[in-house]
Amino acid sequence: MAERHDDEIAEFYNRLYVGWYSEHTGRNDIDFIERWEPGSLLDVGCGKGNLLKYAHSRGHRVSGLDLSPVALDLAANDVPSAELELGVAEEMPFGDETFDYVTCLGSLEHFAEPPIAVEEMARVLKPGGKAVVAVPNSHNLEAIVNSVRYGISGHDGQIVEELCTYNQWREMLEENGLQVVGVDGYNRRPPLRPLSLANLFLLASRPFTPLNLSRLFIFRCEKAGSGRPGPWSHRIVPAQRLPGVLRAGTEYRTRFELFNTGYKLWLTPEMNLFPVNFGWQVRDGGGGVVHEGRVTLGKPVAPGGKLIVRAPFAAPGPAGEYTVTWDLIREGDFWFVDRGCKPVTQKIKVEEA
Repeated sequence: MAERHDDEIAEFYNRLYVGWYSEHTGRNDIDFIERWEPGSLLDVGCGKGNLLKYAHSRGHRVSGLDLSPVALDLAANDVPSAELELGVAEEMPFGDETFDYVTCLGSLEHFAEPPIAVEEMARVLKPGGKAVVAVPNSHNLEAIVNSVRYGISGHDGQIVEELCTYNQWREMLEENGLQVVGVDGYNRRPPLRPLSLANLFLLASRPFTPLNLSRLFIFRCEKAGSGRPGPWSHRIVPAQRLPGVLRAGTEYRTRFELFNTGYKLWLTPEMNLFPVNFGWQVRDGGGGVVHEGRVTLGKPVAPGGKLIVRAPFAAPGPAGEYTVTWDLIREGDFWFVDRGCKPVTQKIKVEEA
């Protein structure tokens, strides 16, 4: 694991909070707290305590974590009732399952190791608790326009910053202990200057900006284990199964309905080096794989979409009893059953031709 240089990061934010950032009020995207029953709340990367102050006024018992002692001094003055801890998000000084709510707004992208920070958020969150994580979009509409106009990226100049797309952020959250239950795009910001045609276009497009082009994503999460579908999830419905008794070497027709119940797009071999295909394995009575087969999907399948796939099946030999398992496979990576999905299985009897 690479050294994180936490002291350098802390010193950067100390200078920031001594300067103009001490007057920075932050975004007003915390109205979700109004919908939460009072409980224990941790704000990760709490800064000078804006969210803590608001949550405390709504009856929450508030705690904050930040690596900048200057920021925590400001927070202590503004929210004297808060429990404030100096530390890094990758090594939180809190016990397992401590908090009803965990928030991290505009900070995860600035942590040295965001996936580990997500693991820690999940660890300190109680079962049934809620988390809200706000992060920037690497491919937001404004960044794309500015890249075309000026050749600049969307980075804001902070010492550490990781920008990702919607799917990349969601995958990071869900692979490290949080389950996304909803997401909102956030596009509000101060007026753009100067009022050029490009900025007028951005201003006018805000109410109509699709989620994948939003400036920020606000992910609403739960602790993983809720049983909700993950990124790679499916439902397979057999429309035409194999007969119970087959002749060795004879080809049979099968047909299945595939439903994409996850949030990842299933890509075809023409679109990606790691496409999603429909495959099957035939195992003998001892559990050994005696045959595998594949068919391509023919077209990409979006989340919520479905596809009918036809898979020709050649009965194996020699005669005997076998078990056939049909499932989706991300080539070179995993079978969907390894991600918790339920494949279709069928026992068959093969006779000599």
